[in-house]
Amino acid sequence: EEPPRHVIFILATTEAHKLPDTIISRCQTFVFKKPGVEILKKYVLQTAKKEGFVIDEPSANLVAMLGEGSFRDTLGILQKVIGLSADKRVSREEIEAITGAPKEQHVYDLLAALLAKKSDLALNVIQKLCGEGRDPRVFIKMALVTIRQAMILRYAPEQAANIKSETGDSGFLRLEEAARHENGDRLPAILKEFLSVYDEMDQAYLPQLPLEIATVKICLQ
Repeated sequence: EEPPRHVIFILATTEAHKLPDTIISRCQTFVFKKPGVEILKKYVLQTAKKEGFVIDEPSANLVAMLGEGSFRDTLGILQKVIGLSADKRVSREEIEAITGAPKEQHVYDLLAALLAKKSDLALNVIQKLCGEGRDPRVFIKMALVTIRQAMILRYAPEQAANIKSETGDSGFLRLEEAARHENGDRLPAILKEFLSVYDEMDQAYLPQLPLEIATVKICLQ
């Protein structure tokens, strides 16, 4: 009840809602949030530089995204990539090969097919993805990031410089195509549909099934 003045108790929990009010009222509360992709990207760039490796911003952005809001997991992925890199320059292709992340091209091809309402092309991209043994869960996260970037580029073009730093020149050109597409006004609806896919994927018997259903649904709208 009355600890010495020099004693400090630290209570850490991920389920604060389960704590009784009598405990909460006696605590000074600090809420810790997961680091965002931008923070983790800077962490990747700084760490790679300290280790004597060169990694560009789009590649660092991919490592940060794969880290899923964890400094530890992000560092673990970077260590794996650095350890298996052929030289001192880490490329996106190396990261994709080492981590099993879906190829960037697949994401842009799927988005182009969705905007063109060509379900056959879109489903072929998903089939190719699964045939290569890529994780559909990682793919949908990459797709969410890409569709969001295209949407922002369409409705807030003044943010183009920031988006270009995340994607690189070739990726930015594909995003511009999507943002300027005649069906570009459908980007928010596509993004919303894919958010539902992300929530459903962990419960699906076939991980790619929610993505396939959403793809057909989007193309029929």
